[in-house]
Amino acid sequence: MKSAFNKTEDVMKKLTIVCAAAVMLLVSCADKNLSYKVEDADGVRVIINHNGPADPDLKIDMSEPALTLDLNAVSEADTAHAVQLNNVELDARGNVYVLDSRRSEIHKFDPAGKRVKIFGGRGTGPGEFLNVGFFVVWHDTVYVPSPQQLKIIKFDTDGNFITDKRYSKSSEYPGTFWKTRNFVTGMSYTPVPEEGPGMVIRNLNLFDDRFNCLRTFREDKFDFQDPVFDLNFVRNPCVSVTSDSMVYLPRYSENEYAFDVFDFEGNKKMTVKKRYQRIPYTEGELARIQRQLDRNNLTAKGRFKNSIVLITMDKYDRLWVQAALPDAETRRLYDIFKDGVYQNTVEVQADSTDIVDFVEDKLVVFDAFNNKMKYYNY
Repeated sequence: MKSAFNKTEDVMKKLTIVCAAAVMLLVSCADKNLSYKVEDADGVRVIINHNGPADPDLKIDMSEPALTLDLNAVSEADTAHAVQLNNVELDARGNVYVLDSRRSEIHKFDPAGKRVKIFGGRGTGPGEFLNVGFFVVWHDTVYVPSPQQLKIIKFDTDGNFITDKRYSKSSEYPGTFWKTRNFVTGMSYTPVPEEGPGMVIRNLNLFDDRFNCLRTFREDKFDFQDPVFDLNFVRNPCVSVTSDSMVYLPRYSENEYAFDVFDFEGNKKMTVKKRYQRIPYTEGELARIQRQLDRNNLTAKGRFKNSIVLITMDKYDRLWVQAALPDAETRRLYDIFKDGVYQNTVEVQADSTDIVDFVEDKLVVFDAFNNKMKYYNY
């Protein structure tokens, strides 16, 4: 016969087993409910996202734009100062700046859509520029490149010419640049003539508000004169920076959906992955691409799409990723990540010719083909 002590001990053992089983069950259920898992690879945090979103209720309200600008109507009302949209920027007050590359002019509109200033002009003199397709407005300053002269032209937001920032070497000059939250990203090109007349090394750099290079985050080499166009080669690699200066760089791959996260010293802190099945180009897509390449006597190479098309950061430090889609998919879809965790996929109301970007605290959609733009508060 068991003593009272032994009976109590048996009961405690059973309770311990039951509690342990309950904890295991809870952990198992929690793991099943998680939309991601975390691993460690040589001190780097790796987040592997499953297909299920962490925030199924996340939505973006695009029912009503805060401002719509039809530049066709503006041009018809003032034919002497017609404008053709090529690029759009905003300042912190909600003013809109539209670049017209043909006339080398920038048109400024107030937050109500009224044009208040036209500045710039064709030429190489002070405050003039040629063949420019992009610019940025940053810290109450308008920066316009002049690649022929290796300089960046500075205006104030009233369109008054301030000065030029000149560069002594093409390798230091940001031949292409764009704003990414609190910094400017720029591509510089270094010729490598000993490897061929079209061979260059290109660097993806971050610049401060004086357009001084802070750090290079990507470097590669390619041949401008290669008659074979690689469909997986990315002409303008993307980079995004959070408000606390974490730098996000996508991996351009046919087979995996991933991006890496670095600090400003260039140390890798995190790798983020999402399940992905590679997507082939259809025969129709390849035919359309080849027709465009025929104009420059180029031949296409490649069968599968890069998993990531572009990335951008919104004002909440959420990363938006435009991933590859099958040719039959006509919607503009973005995967949203927060701290590396996949939150949800949202649709942006945009036509096939629209460009979508975050500028200041707005979601901007502009269409150079149809000469229109709009932006949303979100």
